[in-house]
Amino acid sequence: MSLLNDLLEKIQDNVDPNYPISLDYNPKYGENPLHWTCLMIGPEGTPYSNGYFRLTIDFTEDPPKKPPEIKFLTKIYHLNIYDDGHVCLKSNNCFGEGKNFEQVFYEIYFLFIKQNPESTWSSFEDRKKLYNDKREEFNRIAIEWTKKYATEEESNKIYD
Repeated sequence: MSLLNDLLEKIQDNVDPNYPISLDYNPKYGENPLHWTCLMIGPEGTPYSNGYFRLTIDFTEDPPKKPPEIKFLTKIYHLNIYDDGHVCLKSNNCFGEGKNFEQVFYEIYFLFIKQNPESTWSSFEDRKKLYNDKREEFNRIAIEWTKKYATEEESNKIYD
């Protein structure tokens, strides 16, 4: 458990307590102290407003030199978050050496506020076109998915 305590201490030292991000270690996922869950609340003024978005964070043995693997568990309609929960960012270097935990979480949280149409999978071309040409329709669908999949109740079911 000392590895878990070391990770928690590093994160607490580097994450601004005013961020709407909640980190917890849930032993239901096993006894691996490197496997954590994260809850992010969608920011006001976005289609994800007040949504409860669960993510997994799989830390490496040597953080922050080696980046964690971060994956959304909550289904989300988004340009940069694949249907299986993996995140697509313009720069694969965003989790590279030299980034602290605050920067990693900020990069993920910022995706709620500003999506990047230049960093999408080819299978998202229809979604990208909708985002670029009919933003209101894109936002309507994103709001619909947030209301359906990102409720507090649905978020808690992930632990069941």
